[in-house]
Amino acid sequence: MKRKLDIVGAGKAGKTLARLWAQAGVFEIGCVVNRSIESSQAAVDFIGEGRPAERLSEIGPLDVLLISTSDKRIEECAQSVAQEAKASPDAVAFHCSGSLSSDNLQALQQIGCHIGSVHPIKSFAEPARAVITFDGTFCALEGSKPAINCLRDAVSRIGGHSLEIDKASKVIYHAGSVFASNYLTAMCYAGVCCLEKSGIPYTQAMKILQEIVIGTVGNIFKLGPIPALTGPISRGESEVAQRQLEALAQWRPEISNVYRTAGVLAVDMARAQNGAIDGELEEIKRVLQAASEPAG
Repeated sequence: MKRKLDIVGAGKAGKTLARLWAQAGVFEIGCVVNRSIESSQAAVDFIGEGRPAERLSEIGPLDVLLISTSDKRIEECAQSVAQEAKASPDAVAFHCSGSLSSDNLQALQQIGCHIGSVHPIKSFAEPARAVITFDGTFCALEGSKPAINCLRDAVSRIGGHSLEIDKASKVIYHAGSVFASNYLTAMCYAGVCCLEKSGIPYTQAMKILQEIVIGTVGNIFKLGPIPALTGPISRGESEVAQRQLEALAQWRPEISNVYRTAGVLAVDMARAQNGAIDGELEEIKRVLQAASEPAG
C-alpha cells in the first residue's frame, strides 16, 4: 500500500519530486497547500495528482509530509503544521533545503514524526526539464534512521543516488554546490562584463566564453581542479595580476574584489602544481592581499 505524501509549499523542487514520485507510484499525493488556492491548483496540475487545499488543517493525519517552502519559512511552517495536524504511527516529515538541517522540523518531531531532509544536488530552474533529467541525480540525506530509510527508498525509485551527510556540516556542504553552480554563473557574468567593456558585443562575448568554460570544465573533471588551473597566477606572473587588479578597481570594484579573493585561492592551487617559483607566488599573494587592505 502506497504511503500518502502531503506537501506544504510546493515550489520548483517540491513539485518536481512529487511528480516523479507520483509517476513512479512511490507515494499517493494528498493535500498540496501553497500560499493561495490558485497556486496550490497549479502545483497539483503539474504533479498530475493530489488535492489543492487552502488550510493546513485540511491535511489530516500525517503520513509523509514534505515542506518545500523557502528556507526562511520551513521552521515556521513546521510549527504551524504541528499545531493543526496529528501524526500517524511512523509518520515522516522532511524538507528539501540544502543549507538547513532536519533540526528545523523539531516541532513535528514533538508530535511523533521522524524527521529528515533530502537535498537533490540539481538545478530546478525549469521543473518540466528537471523531471526529464532527474535520473542519476545525487541526493544528500540526513535525519533520523527511519526518515533516512524512507527517503533513501523514495529517491532510489525515481533514479536518484542517495548519500548521507554530516548534519553539523550541512551549511558547508551546501556552500560547495553554491560555488560550483551559483558562483560559477556569477564568474561567467563577470567575464562577459569584462569582454563587453573591451568592445566585444554581448552575443559574441557569450560565444567566446562558451568555448573557455566548456574546455575548462572538461579539464577539471578529467584532470582535477589543481592540474586544470592555468593562466597568469599558475605561471607566477605578479605584474599581470597587479595590472588587472588596478584596472578592475577603477572600473568595477566589486569585480576587482572577486578577482582578488579567487586569486588568493588560485595561488594556493598553483603552489600545489609545483610549476611557478614559490617566491613569485608569494609576490602575487602579497599583491592580492594588499589590494584588500584599507589605505592610510
